[in-house]
Amino acid sequence: MRQYRIKPTRIVFHFIVLCALFLSLANEVKANEKILAVAVEITAPCVMHHEGTYTGFDIELWEEIAQELGLVFTYNETDLKGIFENVAEGKADVAFSCITVTHEREKLVDFSHHYLDSGLRIMVLNKTKFSLANSMKSI
Repeated sequence: MRQYRIKPTRIVFHFIVLCALFLSLANEVKANEKILAVAVEITAPCVMHHEGTYTGFDIELWEEIAQELGLVFTYNETDLKGIFENVAEGKADVAFSCITVTHEREKLVDFSHHYLDSGLRIMVLNKTKFSLANSMKSI
């Protein structure tokens, strides 16, 4: 039975060639990927613009998801109306803002599951004789 001895330099060479091949294939796939259009409306704390970059709860969550999935994307700033129009018309693949889900809006677009409870409340000075119930009766 013949024994073969492989030189360590050949192993390193083959390893480098395989790595280079793998990286070139990975870059080729990345070059062909679709760049996702992400529509954003500046609404703190979900989406904010700071020193030339976007930040905020939605942005940080999105960027973690995009990194995990290897997604390539670009942000496009718009207003609330533009958020819905861009997604509905296919100009944006995903959108972020402090968006309230309503029945009307659900007819236009699909929403993610609820992931942030803002805890919004109505506040009045406690020394006033204000009654929300009485104020609502007139509506």
